[in-house]
Amino acid sequence: MSYLAVLVTTADTDDRVVPGHSAGTPTSKLIEDYADRRALPVENLDVELPDGYGQSSDWRAPLRGAPPRPSRCPARPSIAQSFRYSVRDAGLCPAPYQTGAAAMNERQEPIPGWAKPLLWVNDNLIFDAPGKPVCQIRWGVNFHKIFTLFLIFGMMVYTQNFSDGAWVFLALHGIYGYCWLIKDYAFRDLQFEKKISVLGVVNMYILLIAWYWLAPWLFLSRHVVLSGPELFLAIAIHTLGVVVMVSGDGQRHWVMKYHKGLMNFGMYRYTRNPNYLGEIMLYFAYAFMARHWLSWLVFAFMTVYFLARMTRKDQSISRYPGWAAYKEQSGLVIPWALLNGRAWKDLFGKQGPESDADAGPSGLGGQAP
Repeated sequence: MSYLAVLVTTADTDDRVVPGHSAGTPTSKLIEDYADRRALPVENLDVELPDGYGQSSDWRAPLRGAPPRPSRCPARPSIAQSFRYSVRDAGLCPAPYQTGAAAMNERQEPIPGWAKPLLWVNDNLIFDAPGKPVCQIRWGVNFHKIFTLFLIFGMMVYTQNFSDGAWVFLALHGIYGYCWLIKDYAFRDLQFEKKISVLGVVNMYILLIAWYWLAPWLFLSRHVVLSGPELFLAIAIHTLGVVVMVSGDGQRHWVMKYHKGLMNFGMYRYTRNPNYLGEIMLYFAYAFMARHWLSWLVFAFMTVYFLARMTRKDQSISRYPGWAAYKEQSGLVIPWALLNGRAWKDLFGKQGPESDADAGPSGLGGQAP
């Protein structure tokens, strides 16, 4: 005789008891078992329960609305299995047998075609590059942040450029690295704790972060002279960028630590990626000061790379409740509502800003990625 794998009633400490034999089972266990009987089909199999289902001793009672299972479709999954099935495998089955993850996937935002090659490079040549994982990503990134200050000063010595603009560039780009280190110490991005291979570290420098050193070299080696207003603009954009980036990362860290949910308030109300917006502002300031087409090319490439990573984040969070409304009110990176006046109407209008109650767990709109 066969039984549905997940629906197993056990005695208090004896898990050898088979379904339908619950003698000796505590009342609390019976209640949990009854809840599991009803929760499994509803939450995992998307089928309609007949009246009285879960109360009958017949564990093989047919479920109304469940179509015949095709030959390629795996058996009804247990709760543990439902989390392990890939979307690809679940996609072989009709809807009632698909896991919750597969059903969510149908509602996700697709990743645009232009972003997929960049994400492939990110995944296969850096994060999952061949070789034994030996170095956390943050170690490579943090070394870059520490070394940049000394490298730019070395460029100043080599080019004999000690102009006011050179010192400003050193202060902006060099000290930004230490702002990053403070942020990493206070609220670290957990994805940077992933270990990658030596090849991954080398590729990370060659394909991504080493190019950030091109802008100061172009500025210093060509002895670019900036006017007072130009220096003001560069410093202003850079300063705002640091604040936006750190504020966005800080809010994400602390909100997700205590309230798992879709953030649609604070720094994330009108832009879904304030941290990336801040970084783009930083590198815009460096390219602006360098005044060379190569620096703008590097800036454009890094911006597109950031945008590709943003589309992956959108795909992840789009499966949760509240996504459609959040997408409508926010920009992918640019907070358009702040530019077209809609945000100011929300702030000073009759409805006003979101209340504290709306910003609580119920206002987060679902689970965060």
